[in-house]
Amino acid sequence: MLLLDQQLACRLERDGLHGNAMIANVWPLVNPSSTLDVLCLEGSIALYGGADFPINEAVGLGMDAPVDDVVLDRIEAFYHQRGSDAVIRLCPLAHESLLHKIGERGYRIAEYAYRWVIDLTEWRSQSVGPDPRVRMVNLGDAHDIQVWGQTVSAGFCDVDAVDTGTDLCLERAFCALPGGMPLLCTVGDEPACAGMLVISDGIASLFATSTRPRYRGQGLQTALLDWRLRKAQELGVEIATIETDPGSGSARNVQRMGFALAYVATSMHLPLQS
Repeated sequence: MLLLDQQLACRLERDGLHGNAMIANVWPLVNPSSTLDVLCLEGSIALYGGADFPINEAVGLGMDAPVDDVVLDRIEAFYHQRGSDAVIRLCPLAHESLLHKIGERGYRIAEYAYRWVIDLTEWRSQSVGPDPRVRMVNLGDAHDIQVWGQTVSAGFCDVDAVDTGTDLCLERAFCALPGGMPLLCTVGDEPACAGMLVISDGIASLFATSTRPRYRGQGLQTALLDWRLRKAQELGVEIATIETDPGSGSARNVQRMGFALAYVATSMHLPLQS
C-alpha cells in the first residue's frame, strides 16, 4: 500500500527532475536549431525555452536538503537575465526553508497542479482488454512523430488542427526520451488523442495527454490511461504518476481510474523588476 508521505513526494519530485534533465539532454539532438537554456544545481534543475515554453521552471528544490539564498539567487538571475519571471515549483512536502525564503523574497502563487499516484501492484483494469483505438507511435517514422506532435499541440491549444509551421520542438524531445512511448488514439483513420508514457527508475510517468476538441467525450483519454497503466504493469512497474489541472475533466478521469491525490504542487513566480 502506498503511503502519501514525504518519502513518496521526494521520489515523485525526483522523477520530475530527472524527466526535465532528460529533456535537456535530448534537446540538441532533435532540435539543433533551437535553444533550451539549462541551469543545473545540486538537487535541482531549471529550464528556459522562451516566453511560451510550458516548462520554464526550477524543480526539485528542497526535497533532499534545506535551500539557501545562494541557490535562489542563481535561479532568479537565470530567469531574470532572460527577461522572465523566476519560476519555482513548490512541493508542499519540501523542506520548510524553501517556503520561508520564497515568502521573504516576494514570490506569488501563479497556478496549482494536482499530482496523482497509483499503486500498480493493486490496480486492476475495468476494461476487458486494451482499447483497439490506441497504438504506439512508430519512432522510426518521422511522419508518425509529426502527427503525434500535431495532435498533442492541437489539444492543448484547444483547436482541431494546428498550422504546419507550429513549433513542435518539445513534442520531438518527448519522443526522444529514453524509455519513452508516445501513443496515438485514432477515430477511424483520424488522429484524435495522444499521450506519453515514460518509465524510469521504477516509476511510470503519464503526461502530454491531449485530445482534439471535436473528439472529446468519446472516452479516448480513459482509453489512453488504461493502455499506459496496463503496459507499465506488464513491465513490472509498481508506481504510476500523472499531473492534472485542479478540477479539470482530466482530474476526474484519473480519479475514476483509481489514482489517489498525492499532493498539490504550486508554481511560484518572482516577477522581473522593471
